[in-house]
Amino acid sequence: MSQIFFFILSAVFVYFAHFFFLTKGRSHTFENWVLSLSSYLVIVGIIALASVALNIYSLYLLDVSLLVLDLASAYFVFRSRRYSFTFGWQNKILFSYENLILAVFLSITVFLYFFFPTEFVLGGRDPGVYSISAVQISKTGGLQIYDPLLKEVKEVVGDSILSSYPGIYSNFELGLSKELGSLTIQFYHLFPSYLALGYDLGGMQGLFRVNSFFGILSLCFVFLITKRILGSIGGIVSAALFAWNPAEIWSVRIPLSEPVSQFLILFSFYSIYKIIYKKNEFLLFWPGILLGLNSFNRVDGLVLLPALAAFSFYTFLFAPRYFRKSCLLFFVTSFVSGLGVLYGYFYSKPYFLDLWKEGALNKLSLLGIISIGFVLALLLLEKLSFVQEFVLRTKTFLTKKKSFLRVSFFLIFFLLFGYTYFLRPIHFGISLDTQASSFAANSLPIFLWYVPFFLFIFAVFGYDRLLFFNPRIGYLPWVFSGTLLLVGYLYDPSISPDHLWASRRWVLFSIPIVILLGAIGLFSFSFWKGRLRQLGITLLVLLSLGHSWMRSRLFLFTPMLEGYAQTFQKFSESLPEENSVFFTTEENIAGILSFVYGRKTYLLSNTQVFLEKAEGLLAKGLQPYLIQSTAYFGDHSNLQFQPIADLKVNGYYPIPTKERYPDVLTLLSLDQKVFRIERNTKGSQSQTEVFYEWRMGEGGFKTYTGYFGNDLEIHSTRKEGPLVYGPFISLPKGSYEIVFYGNGLDQAQFQVSADNGKMELTPLEKSNATDHKRIPFKVSEKEMRNLEFKVLVPGKSNVIVSKLTLQKIEP
Repeated sequence: MSQIFFFILSAVFVYFAHFFFLTKGRSHTFENWVLSLSSYLVIVGIIALASVALNIYSLYLLDVSLLVLDLASAYFVFRSRRYSFTFGWQNKILFSYENLILAVFLSITVFLYFFFPTEFVLGGRDPGVYSISAVQISKTGGLQIYDPLLKEVKEVVGDSILSSYPGIYSNFELGLSKELGSLTIQFYHLFPSYLALGYDLGGMQGLFRVNSFFGILSLCFVFLITKRILGSIGGIVSAALFAWNPAEIWSVRIPLSEPVSQFLILFSFYSIYKIIYKKNEFLLFWPGILLGLNSFNRVDGLVLLPALAAFSFYTFLFAPRYFRKSCLLFFVTSFVSGLGVLYGYFYSKPYFLDLWKEGALNKLSLLGIISIGFVLALLLLEKLSFVQEFVLRTKTFLTKKKSFLRVSFFLIFFLLFGYTYFLRPIHFGISLDTQASSFAANSLPIFLWYVPFFLFIFAVFGYDRLLFFNPRIGYLPWVFSGTLLLVGYLYDPSISPDHLWASRRWVLFSIPIVILLGAIGLFSFSFWKGRLRQLGITLLVLLSLGHSWMRSRLFLFTPMLEGYAQTFQKFSESLPEENSVFFTTEENIAGILSFVYGRKTYLLSNTQVFLEKAEGLLAKGLQPYLIQSTAYFGDHSNLQFQPIADLKVNGYYPIPTKERYPDVLTLLSLDQKVFRIERNTKGSQSQTEVFYEWRMGEGGFKTYTGYFGNDLEIHSTRKEGPLVYGPFISLPKGSYEIVFYGNGLDQAQFQVSADNGKMELTPLEKSNATDHKRIPFKVSEKEMRNLEFKVLVPGKSNVIVSKLTLQKIEP
């Protein structure tokens, strides 16, 4: 029932917001509805975030808050002087071919954004952690977790289990709490608050689609911004280039925080354009709040402060009538951003301290403080006569040198482009020792995997139009901010270099700024006229859309990890509840099972040490369960293990390449068994499975150079490198033998390693047979973790790996 009330109250609020914008002179229906929906989302997000901070979040609370807002809005409506003129549906939709094209474009984009979500519920990476955060907020009202069972379990099994999870900190281990069960989830909380709302309204499927709403509104703002420069058709083309960009499509289908910040940035910059020319400068509080809210969502929201300081300096020199307004915008943004920093310190302290130790947060904070000092200095100097005279002379000089500045800007742009694209990879290539450093050195060539080369080149003509040819104060905040984010994240992408993951930082505003400026430059290019201009623009737009199609066709109409959420739900429902405690080494499932599906699960640091102490849990009245890939348990004669359930799930996902753009879909699979741990009352060692078999597409195996066939086998391609790796399992001490089966195996090399490849258990070996390869190996320690069974192939090979068997041949 709360869901129904929420939708009704939301619709009423959006309509009243629409009416409010009508009374303020915004007569364009489409623009009004975009602003109304966007304002609604921001206000609901602020309320949800505040309730999370107070640990009182609930859908009922949001219903009550919306009801209060609706009543206040109704009072405003009935008091408005324009009530008799505008109340009701009096805005007529103008049926023109531009509106028809816009409607078709929006319909296609809604289909692409909403119907193919990525069901990322694996807790080992950010999207899974965000999902955990959302469900935790929905269930408890906040993000302060206390696990009373952890202390009781730890007293028995000690350090054989971890107190934390990926993305979930132990406050006790960090010295932030005296309670062993006190946990804090990573990240800032604005985005998880939105996800919690999506979960309350639509379950996990609603959660996966939250970003799609923000993506649709972001493309609407791209259209509205560029429409005022290029007209309706130019705005639609710009919005299409933005909305159908592969990185944009990817990011709005997966639970990541960038689309929310992107939406806030675009909403705020459009609001600045609409407000800055008005007499009432205090209206700039609204875009300042929007920009500051980024610091409640992501730490890099602080990057906006230097950009706004640069905008204030520009108005100080060239547009003094807007200087005070730019300062007001800057200080409102700074104040709200400062509140965001304080929020992070008090409500996400472990994450805050991590960022501070890494150096990211202290550098951004220093930049913000310097920016504040700089703008304060400008305010103090503004009224001094000699400063005014100097500013006047500077403005006169630069105005006279406008042609020289334009030529210099073009020259600097292409010199920087040439250096970053051609020379920087060579310059830094000699000293690079990590993939992250290599990614940073090659950032521009890699960036152009997502944005067409010529669109980047045409961006310089967009700069020329907005900075020199037809400068408008209202556009410059997004030009300065986007440029700073583009340069900063090309200099240091600051992210894992596997794709499409690597595009996350660029989605924030680096890719949008290039598309916006590229589209403006394309339509403003002055070297072609008449029919040649039309043909040139049409050809380059089609090439850009073709580039997006080629880059996104891999996943465009295919849901990634389809069925994961439902499989996990059914799996968790099959597990016993009463006094049950689960243990695993698989970090992708521990947090999800504990906090999303309500099955208390702990991560093991050492399975064998844990099993030596597991009988103590039985003595306490707890029923322990072990979740792992195999039925090998080591020598524990006091215990027996009863299989009770299986987790088998696989789904398509782009191959996580680093040196090239993903070109095939791989299968991400999990194959885990659940064993009930019991006392062995038979007086002899319990018997365990001595033989295990995996098909490649079901056992957690991955490929880097091949692809999965219809029978879940892995085929090689023309690429050299790891054809098979995984499944990253743990095995107890003993002698084992694996056998690869397939075709053309005499062309490949084989190896067994542990500890994520750091320890080689066998050397690289070739196969004498074409259809199988047998490899014996020994686990000499009590337990070895993250074992990989690798198949490496040369280029242009014809190798197929269909399955693998594992057998323990000696105790």
